[in-house]
Amino acid sequence: PLTLGGAARHNLANALAAAAAAAAMGVPAEVISRELRRFGERPEDNAGRANIIELGGVRLIVDYAHNPHGLSALAKLMLALPARRRLLMIGQAGDRPDDAIRALARAALEVRPDRVVLKEMEQYLRGRAWGDIPALMADELLRHGMAPEALSRPGGEMASVRDALAWARPGDVLLLAVHQDRTLILALFERLRAEGWQAGEAVPA
Repeated sequence: PLTLGGAARHNLANALAAAAAAAAMGVPAEVISRELRRFGERPEDNAGRANIIELGGVRLIVDYAHNPHGLSALAKLMLALPARRRLLMIGQAGDRPDDAIRALARAALEVRPDRVVLKEMEQYLRGRAWGDIPALMADELLRHGMAPEALSRPGGEMASVRDALAWARPGDVLLLAVHQDRTLILALFERLRAEGWQAGEAVPA
């Protein structure tokens, strides 16, 4: 489950490394096999890392992605999944230099997104003014040919998730880089599922 049928190639590598280490420690092959067949079925198995959630006809990928290397690995995963349209929600902490923030924005283009939601992380401003980081990332994306109408800057992390869900339609895949509000966001998804929310409907308050 952790590899999504082989689509998450970085987790194939991780699984092989874990299996080799377990075998070297003397763990029986049947135990390794059993755990690999099970691990990744629940978000808590690998919390914050490529957690797949089906909600209202939309596939959500919730991940802690915060650097170009990690985002590149997720881009390969996202492109291996069938999608009507693709959305990426990203942000960055304020203590990164401008060139690192711009590099993350460039890595976002590997997803081939139809829309990019640039979130603010108020708990991680770290000396920057509100709006500085989304503005910097937007500038880099526009410089590399992203259409202005494909960008959104709704504010904080929860507001950005709501913006992404409001844009979504059945068959879309949304990659959501979630950092500070993960518990609240997962609770929102559970509430929407319980209420029978479908993509294309208004996101209730």
